[in-house]
Amino acid sequence: MLLTMLTPWGRFRWTRLPFGISSTPEEFQRRIHDVLSGIEGVVNIPDDFIVMGWGPSNAAAKVDHDRTVLELLERLSHRNLKLNPDKVKFNTCTAPFIGHVLTEIVNAVLNMPQSCEKGATGRFLGTIVYLSKFCPHLSDIVRPLLLLLDLRSYSNPADLRSYSNPARVFVG
Repeated sequence: MLLTMLTPWGRFRWTRLPFGISSTPEEFQRRIHDVLSGIEGVVNIPDDFIVMGWGPSNAAAKVDHDRTVLELLERLSHRNLKLNPDKVKFNTCTAPFIGHVLTEIVNAVLNMPQSCEKGATGRFLGTIVYLSKFCPHLSDIVRPLLLLLDLRSYSNPADLRSYSNPARVFVG
């Protein structure tokens, strides 16, 4: 029971959650989370969904993505949930999500020049930390660079192993 009101004629139970109830967003998010549980590669924040595909190649990732999309659509259909067709984008590498266009940010990180200077490493870490909400194990990945910033100076390029492949931040 989500909401029951006591009236002079007895108890009245709502069949749909009305607007204005303070717990509505949390209840909606909990129910969407329950619907999506068990589907790997689907991320949801309030009413945005993003579906990702994984694989050793782009072709394998596309196959995984398409399988995940079909599984998501099946699950939503089974629960009688509908998507707004004007907002749905299929097979795109660029989509706004939580107010960000992730592809632009990822490309900016991947195209940052490699440097052995402490300031450049700090700038790189600042950019990466901005993406922390999208990278679940970010602290483990960037720990070597954080340790380097504690040193007074460094000039050994071998110390920057984790910086040589910034894509690790996004693929783990």
